Formats: sequence, C-alpha cells, structure tokens
Amino acid sequence: MADLPDDHKVKDILETFRVEDLQSVLRSFQLPFVGRKPELFQRVLSLINHLQYDIEFCLNAKRKIQQIYRQREDLDDEVMAPSLQRSQSKRKSTRYESDDSFEATSSSDSSDVESDESAFIVN
Repeated sequence: MADLPDDHKVKDILETFRVEDLQSVLRSFQLPFVGRKPELFQRVLSLINHLQYDIEFCLNAKRKIQQIYRQREDLDDEVMAPSLQRSQSKRKSTRYESDDSFEATSSSDSSDVESDESAFIVN
C-alpha cells in the first residue's frame, strides 16, 4: 500500500489524463462515463474522497488510476523510443562523419602542399 500515491499526487496524475482515460476509470467502477472533461475529472476525483466512499473503494480507485497512468507512460515510452534512437544515431553519425571528413581533408591538404613544395624546389 506504500506504493500508492497520496491524494495530491493522484490529482496531479488525473490532470494529465485524457477523456478516454477518465472514462476508463469510471467504467471500471460502473459509474456514468459520459460528459465533458471537467465533469469526468470531478467524478473520478470524487472516487478518492474518503468521506464519500469507503477506504477500500478509494484504494481500488487509486490503483486503477495508477495502472492507467503507468500503461500510458509505457506506451509513450515505446512510441518515443524509436524516434529518439533515430535522432541520437543520426546525431552521432553526423558528428563522426564530420570529424572523419575534417581529418581526411586536413591530411590530404598537407600531402598536396608537400607535393607542391617539392615540385617547386625541383624546378
């Protein structure tokens, strides 16, 4: 039970919920789930109110809210991971390519200069 967030954290989590997430919580407790987001938010928020419902019901509501929140975070991580990996690999390859090209250019320039100097001395 220590892993359950306090009421303030639950409220913060709920503020990030989309309408579908709020509806999912309400459906799981067989409560009306049709309405605008502010109405749904207040209904879900009332689920964690110990004065209105018994403690076990409130704990179940907190668990459900936390479960949906974790699922959404995991889904967001899965969606963001490939694009993040692509951007990091692109950034790394660009950096290394530019470093390699700089070294190759500078070494070829110095050999060109030496050959030019030797040609100048011979003449």
